[in-house]
Amino acid sequence: MRTAKGDFGRELRLAAAELRTLRALHGDPTLAQIAARAPRGQHLSASGISAALRGHSLPSRDYYLALVRVLLAYDTNKIASLQHPDLPQWRNRWQRLSLLRHAQNNNAPAPQPTEHHAALSEQVVLATLRRGEHVQLPPTAEDLGGVWAVAFSPDGHLLATGHGAKTVQLWDTVAQRRAGPALFGHTDRVTSVAFSPDGRLLATGSEDATARLWDVESRTLVAEPLHNSGFVASLLFAPDG
Repeated sequence: MRTAKGDFGRELRLAAAELRTLRALHGDPTLAQIAARAPRGQHLSASGISAALRGHSLPSRDYYLALVRVLLAYDTNKIASLQHPDLPQWRNRWQRLSLLRHAQNNNAPAPQPTEHHAALSEQVVLATLRRGEHVQLPPTAEDLGGVWAVAFSPDGHLLATGHGAKTVQLWDTVAQRRAGPALFGHTDRVTSVAFSPDGRLLATGSEDATARLWDVESRTLVAEPLHNSGFVASLLFAPDG
């Protein structure tokens, strides 16, 4: 198997060494034991685990975090939850590795992770809303009917906005432009939006007395509307999603 080279390769090997340390600290399970403890809905193979632990390749984010969750709590006979305090640093480490790999493949300088920029933009937007002021998101069309709700995705890459024109729009916080077409379905002003903890789902609430659940990647509804006795002013996912 070829080993990654350059800055990406060096960072990948350092991250792999930390994964091996994590494995040793929590019971030193075999590859088969790690694979058998995979979170529900995830598949970890012995070969994929070995490649990650040796720094030979970078798996997908979900695969990487599933491996980390197993290692973090293996000695407790459990799987670390998505709210484990150590998980954000591993999520950030995977993102940096992904950026370095992208830069190496395109012979371009590595872009910087966007968590800090996203956190700053979130503070600005929320402070503006608390003051009751209009939020302008260029290039916002004039017919959106104002911004009535905002929510940032867990990784800070997307911003969801609810509008008076019965629509929901996703925005790319890095490129500062729309991330695909608007989501249509509500029949009245959209007053609340919320991302699931893993960022895969988006819940939206409206003055039409319904909440709707969308798949973020495909931008499609994943369930029938949930009906409420009155307009949906706020939404919140449970910590486990």
